[in-house]
Amino acid sequence: MLEDTPITRTSPSPFPPPVRVNDAVLGPLLVGASRKLAFQCRADLGGVTLEHLRDSSGEGLRNAMTQLPLDPARSLPVGSVGRPTIYGGPFLDHFGHMAAEGMHRIWPRTVFGHLADADVVFQAHEDFKGVRPAWFESLLALYGVPAERALILSDTTRFDQLYIPRQARVLGGSTLLEGYEALFPMTDLAAVGAERPDRLYVSRRKHMYSGSYLGESFIEATLADAGFTTVYPEEFRPDEMSAKLSAASAIVFAEGSAIHHIEACGKIGAAVFVIGRRHGALGRFQRVLTPLVDRWRIYEDAQTSYVSFEWDPRRDEPMRSKGCYFLDLPQVVADIAEFFSIDLPSCNDEQIRQNVMIDLLRFAADKRTTSKNTGDAELGALFRRFRQNEAVRNLLSPVKTG
Repeated sequence: MLEDTPITRTSPSPFPPPVRVNDAVLGPLLVGASRKLAFQCRADLGGVTLEHLRDSSGEGLRNAMTQLPLDPARSLPVGSVGRPTIYGGPFLDHFGHMAAEGMHRIWPRTVFGHLADADVVFQAHEDFKGVRPAWFESLLALYGVPAERALILSDTTRFDQLYIPRQARVLGGSTLLEGYEALFPMTDLAAVGAERPDRLYVSRRKHMYSGSYLGESFIEATLADAGFTTVYPEEFRPDEMSAKLSAASAIVFAEGSAIHHIEACGKIGAAVFVIGRRHGALGRFQRVLTPLVDRWRIYEDAQTSYVSFEWDPRRDEPMRSKGCYFLDLPQVVADIAEFFSIDLPSCNDEQIRQNVMIDLLRFAADKRTTSKNTGDAELGALFRRFRQNEAVRNLLSPVKTG
């Protein structure tokens, strides 16, 4: 069999063989580069240039990787790998980013027989401490990679054979390789030990400190009355969550990283409704959902009001991605009922107000809503904006404050 002959599963057009580089030298990501927005590394790949593509800005594909030549003073290899190794791209210590853009160079292990047992190397930043997050090995398993076959690079290393494949999917949801979805699932989800409710609500209520919407406890209770089981994705391994999603017939997501569990499922039979908490949710997720879900809808609220206790130095304003948003909850309930053709309880305005107030208090009191990157002066400015927020003032208006 020729080395680059596809095996196992095929696509409408052949998958391109990865570029093979002999005696490749690859370095970690440099700490001077932005952790998530852009990457830099040093490498000698015999004239091959690495790239890491994204499509999240609305301006088309862009390369977020800058490759620099080796620095003889600090780039001598400290290790060597003799096994065939696939270049996996940057290692991102964030489940959503890793699922959305960090796992989509692994496909040659499924397509090409000579790489079925190859190692996969991910570039960590050079200050990586060597501790893998708990979700990482399970995410690897979803893509058919045993934990012992995955390397996280934090020192310059020489590889006898480094295979550099095309990136099959990018941040922003665009699929670059025709037929890529047909390769999934890459593991047997039916064999994963997980309960499989027919109707799911995938909640962010226990992860509110990193951004959600206010009044989510009300939505949980409302959907429970219609037979939806609430799940908190941080309480399950990625393979367990994907197994749940692959078996459900109706799924409601609170906008967040958990949506990317679908990418490891391949085509699913569920109808999917996403409660977008901020503008742009449609652009962020429609390209993820379209090839994998036949019926889907993303709720995008017209409001822009949110509260945040994390400062965004790039925009010089409260950070939107870590904000909690005010939504028109009666409209959310009405849209969900219409989409799934189900009856949901009528909304009680006072119950909604109480749930929103409780969520707001929990969000404000949680120390995790503010990172060490936000100083006391910025936190004071955030609190001032919180008190001036019209939606907050309207929420509290029925309360006598003296």
